[in-house]
Amino acid sequence: MNNKTVNLYNVFFPFWIWCLFPPIWLISIPANFLIDSLVLVIGMYVIKISNKKQVYRKSIVKVVFFGFISDFIGAGMMELMEWLCSFNDEGIGNDIDSALIFNPFRNPIALIYTIFCLIVIGYFIYLFDKKVAFKKLDISEIEKKKLALTMAVFTTPYILIVPSEWFMQMS
Repeated sequence: MNNKTVNLYNVFFPFWIWCLFPPIWLISIPANFLIDSLVLVIGMYVIKISNKKQVYRKSIVKVVFFGFISDFIGAGMMELMEWLCSFNDEGIGNDIDSALIFNPFRNPIALIYTIFCLIVIGYFIYLFDKKVAFKKLDISEIEKKKLALTMAVFTTPYILIVPSEWFMQMS
């Protein structure tokens, strides 16, 4: 008889933690709102958008919402890979699964996959901001592209690549 244990150790951007611990939303939503606001305002200054208040008011809620959607897409991809690897208790699947959870730098496939997920998240942040959040704004198309690219580059959750085992050793 094969007893299989499931450990839920990935605490940085775990898809499941929001389902199991809804109070995390009390931290996550304001933190993302603050970061997205900061990046959006600084981006508007750098790009030299003239109607900053109007752009901010009309887009910030959508930017935050679609940022979460993008993060969920990437987190879902990470969870899917962990789930697929969990079917292989020995060998490379187990090594990838463990590396995805604890330290993607321990396995080249896990590292490449994590970077790929970050690129996908960044792409969706760009796409959603450009096509939805900034669609009806009174700014030029080039400004929309630059602002969406700024949001994608600076709000992608790079914490996914930070080894969670570093923080587990501290506690």
